Amino acid sequence: MKYKWKTVLFCVLSVLCISAFFAAKHNAAWYNEPVAEITQIQTRQIGSKQSTRETPEEIYEQSIQARLLNGEAAGKIIELKNRYGYTQMKSEKYHRGDQVFLVTSDGEIQHEIRGRKRDDQIVFLIGAAVLFLLFFMGKQGVLTILTMVINSVVFAIGFQCFMHGKDIIGICNKMVVVFAVVTLLLLNGVHKKTWAAIASTLCVVGLIIVAFESVVHITGEIDYSTVEYLGSIETPDTVFRAEILLSGLGAIMDVAIVMTSGLDELLRKNPSLSLREFLNSGREIGYDIMGTMLNVLLFVFGSSLIPTFLVRMNNGVSMFTVIEQHISCEVYRFLIESIGIVLAIPVSVFGSVLFLRVQFFGRLKKC
Repeated sequence: MKYKWKTVLFCVLSVLCISAFFAAKHNAAWYNEPVAEITQIQTRQIGSKQSTRETPEEIYEQSIQARLLNGEAAGKIIELKNRYGYTQMKSEKYHRGDQVFLVTSDGEIQHEIRGRKRDDQIVFLIGAAVLFLLFFMGKQGVLTILTMVINSVVFAIGFQCFMHGKDIIGICNKMVVVFAVVTLLLLNGVHKKTWAAIASTLCVVGLIIVAFESVVHITGEIDYSTVEYLGSIETPDTVFRAEILLSGLGAIMDVAIVMTSGLDELLRKNPSLSLREFLNSGREIGYDIMGTMLNVLLFVFGSSLIPTFLVRMNNGVSMFTVIEQHISCEVYRFLIESIGIVLAIPVSVFGSVLFLRVQFFGRLKKC
């Protein structure tokens, strides 16, 4: 009966997700700006130009017929032109069936494409993620979705507070606490191991901030001239500190809950475990997860920098120059969060001792 209800629920959710996808595909009337669907398209090469690496790049022109989907002129067929290069760095290639936004000037539609309408793709991916979470994880999937929604709302509230003049560091401090408490309590329940993981996470975040401030105090403030938001933000140093608070929080929480859950299970299986055995077990668990988590962090930071590397290296800038002069702040942030992951192991073990087995302190002499 349980599996029957699970199948029925999955089918209902699948229908809802498919319905949402088709609704997003046909929601042009919801937009104030003009939307058109490409009905016919012809592409031809009109020449070539020299790229930044002195290699020829073909240039193409597309003659497009499109049908307006919204506004007073809905249903009207219009002619559009689009040019793009082989690399599609500055403009993209369009296909039949694509829905695009059009440029307007003084309320009049200009026969020029502003960009592709992609909300249907976003809805499809969200629906697929929700279905997979619910089908494979069941109740835990529901809780995972709930935590993501709550954390997204907290992010939005935090940004609004910043726009109203609140201190970004104070906002992020509160957000870190909310993220850690909400995520770990909802996903793991109200248990001693959960409180141990929350305390460990907050302690580690505090430690890496103290470590960063100590290094800055000794060596001087780092150079923020390479950050993307320089010039649009008056205090890039505070924004960078806010990034440190949040960028590695997920990985630190993961390490903390894995450590505390593993040690909690060990105590359940063997309540007579000595303090020395407990600490050794925590160290072994840390050995198993530390390398993987550091590489996960490396892949996350590295993947976000792929465009930076490719664009600059394509313009003749060496990899070492890119690292030294263009992404130094990202490297600092990666190293700081890596230190946080390493610190999360001993801190989580100590937190587990405090929350899971306080009587260990009575056994110190025996060890």
